[in-house]
Amino acid sequence: DPETWTTRYILLLWLSIIVMIPFHMSRFDGFDEKETEKKTVMTRILDVIKIYAVVPDKCRDAAAYLSHKFITRYDVKEKHLTSFLDWAMELSLSKDSNVFVKYGTLACIATILKHGKREDLLPHARRLLEWIINAEFKNNVGSNIQKLVYKIVQRIGLTFLPPRVAAWRYKR
Repeated sequence: DPETWTTRYILLLWLSIIVMIPFHMSRFDGFDEKETEKKTVMTRILDVIKIYAVVPDKCRDAAAYLSHKFITRYDVKEKHLTSFLDWAMELSLSKDSNVFVKYGTLACIATILKHGKREDLLPHARRLLEWIINAEFKNNVGSNIQKLVYKIVQRIGLTFLPPRVAAWRYKR
């Protein structure tokens, strides 16, 4: 519904605050994941991100923000970081995906690369670089998509660089 985008936007931002809790997400499940076919809280939040990352309104930006807050959590990145990146890369390369889908998936990847820890993203960096180079985003007429592609390339490059401790820091 186009009239209720503000409500969805605020709820996604609210959810991004909720996922910052310092507890393991499995504590909110009243069941064991292996014993039942119910979806866990992690899976349901990931489904919400995937739904709203590809919509053609402002909720797409809130979903990208939520994706970096959620996917870079210590308990979520072990289970869902690889599958989420695979989903985003596959969906952005799909022939039938429109500009909104490409923008949403690229925005999610860009925010994860911006806020994720280097040691968590380094195993995925080479694959992400090959994907972004081989993709046909250069031929895309959208300047926002090209801006996101440049952001992703820049952040992958920063991931490859070794960390450098500033010389002015105090030594113990």
